[in-house]
Order: sequence, then structure tokens, then C-alpha cells
Amino acid sequence: SRCILITVNPEDGVKSEGMQPLRRMREIRLAPSGPLRDVHGQSPIFGVQGGLLKPGFVHLGQTVYVKYKPSPF
Repeated sequence: SRCILITVNPEDGVKSEGMQPLRRMREIRLAPSGPLRDVHGQSPIFGVQGGLLKPGFVHLGQTVYVKYKPSPF
């Protein structure tokens, strides 16, 4: 999930009064209902940690399947 640090302007160190861009990310980047939403609640999801089960090449237009794993281990 995304931390609040992105609401601070790196140029002057001033925090956004409107909590942007975090507020906007909460509108479009929440986890879907289910285990991820249970863990992260209203924190926007910004990245994906993934791994391979079967190495190979992915070509343009090819279907790739992703499976949720509740634990990284």
C-alpha cells in the first residue's frame, strides 16, 4: 500500500492541504474486495510483488494468468 509521504512536495517540504495525490489514488487504486482489501483497507495499492512459477517469454497479445497468494513464503 502507498504511504502518506507522496503528499509532501519534495521541492519545499510542504504537505498538500488536499492530500493529493493520495486522495486521488484512493479513488482509483483500491484493492478489490477480498483478502487484499481486508489487509490494506482504504490504502491505495500502487505496486505488485510477483514471482515466476514457470520461466519463459511473454509476447505481445499473449494471455498471462496471475494467481493471488496470501503469503510470500
